[in-house]
Order: sequence, then C-alpha cells, then structure tokens
Amino acid sequence: MNINSLKIKERDGLFIMKNNIAEPEYEKNELEKSELENNENRKNKVVVQICDKEYTLLTEEQESYVKEIAAEVTGMIDATAYKNLRTSKLDAAMITCLDLCDKLHKMSRDNDNMRREIVGYIDDIGKLSKKLSAYERQKSGRRQDEQEERPNVSSAIQKFIGNNSENIDNSAVEDEK
Repeated sequence: MNINSLKIKERDGLFIMKNNIAEPEYEKNELEKSELENNENRKNKVVVQICDKEYTLLTEEQESYVKEIAAEVTGMIDATAYKNLRTSKLDAAMITCLDLCDKLHKMSRDNDNMRREIVGYIDDIGKLSKKLSAYERQKSGRRQDEQEERPNVSSAIQKFIGNNSENIDNSAVEDEK
C-alpha cells in the first residue's frame, strides 16, 4: 500500500508523515497548496483506526482495502500484546513491524528465487526449442535427400528396363510359348 501522507492527531499538534519522517504541518504558499490539492484530488483520504487511535491516510488505494489492512494491523498488534500482557501497545506495534518486515524480506527473497527458477526454465525451453529446430531441419534434410534419391532410383530402373527391354520382351515371348 502506497501511503503518501499520514496525519496523526497528537496532543502537541498535527504532524504529517512524509517519507517516514514526521514533520509539523506549516503554512504553505499558494503554489504548494495548489500542488497538494491536485495530488489530493487524485488520491483517497481514508480515516482508519488502529489500536483505538485514529489515522487519516492519503492514498491511491481503495478505502475498503485500506480499512482491511488497518484492521489486520490492529489484529496483529493486539495478538502480540495478548501473548505478553506486560507488553505496551507501542512495544507490540514495534514487534509487529519487525515481524512484518521479516516476512517481507523472506517473501522478497523467495520471489527472487522463483524469478531465477523461471529464467532458468525459459533458458531450458530456448535450448530445447533450438534442438527441436535443428532436429526438424535435419529430418527435413533427410526427406529432401530421400526425395532426390527416389527419382535417381526410378530413373536407374527405367534405364535398366530401357537397356534390357529387348531381353524382357523376348523372355515374355518365350514364356508365352
């Protein structure tokens, strides 16, 4: 999920998360305001609750998807906190983040391994395709050779018959007598 900004309501004021850095919101000039409005018009503003805390997210994702993710995150944090009752929500959130990051790295590694396997399979298919083409060329070459030999065989038979036609005719006549 690509979240471009995250507004967190805190006691000390309003902060905006940009590139994982919390910055206090400040008065923007007209150009920055129009740029922000243009970007915001293309994005969805979604309010979610994670662990009883409200977050306003600005994202290109659908609201239902963002809320589903937020509910899943809340469930994971609550499950981590439940495993150890002495764990604070913040500690449970950090443990959940570490767990998710670990899963992401493992999935990325698995994805890279699968891509390498697929590339290997594609290479194998290419080699087999070349072998098949060479075999078909060789086979069609044999057919051409056989076809070229057949007229030669039949012309040789015709020559033989032509040269020996008197003998064949005479033998046929003799057989009839």
